[in-house]
Amino acid sequence: MHRSSVRVLAVAVLAALLAACGDDGTGTASGTSTPTTTAPVPAAEYAEALCTAATDYQTTLDARNGEFQTGLNTGSPTPEDIKDATVAFLGDAADETQALAEEIRSIGVPDIDGGEEIAVQVVNAIEQAEDLFATTQDEVEALPTDDIAALTQGLQDAGTKLSEAANEIGSTFDSLESEELTTAAEDIPACADII
Repeated sequence: MHRSSVRVLAVAVLAALLAACGDDGTGTASGTSTPTTTAPVPAAEYAEALCTAATDYQTTLDARNGEFQTGLNTGSPTPEDIKDATVAFLGDAADETQALAEEIRSIGVPDIDGGEEIAVQVVNAIEQAEDLFATTQDEVEALPTDDIAALTQGLQDAGTKLSEAANEIGSTFDSLESEELTTAAEDIPACADII
């Protein structure tokens, strides 16, 4: 298979990564899902902080995506270059996702019925995504660069895994229904693209 085919597959892996990010899913074993602040936070304040953090996170990952794609589409990257760029992107995504989990954990608990459960489930989902990025990074790091077919298959497998996991993580958010938070978020500009 040609190097350009591997480049296309690496871009496909990135698309799957961004789909995982876009689902607001994430998760990490390094922290605790319990909010660091347990004092109730007004629903509107919680929603605004959550939406702002998620929007900033997506903006950062979009910028990393642009850098990643530029690197893959500049010159004639070798299989090693493609693998290294993918590993670096996954590492950045894991780090950014961990930072998101910490930021959301620090928001506290929304002052609504079931607020603590919602806060914990949001952080759990984010931590799952962090684990997903880190695990996938390790798997891509282990791929050979002297066997284009194996590298290509490995990148395809990583993309499939990320896509499937994104759906699972996304379902966590789908199950978190709170009319109080939804109503509070409707009037918050930062939430416009999220709700």
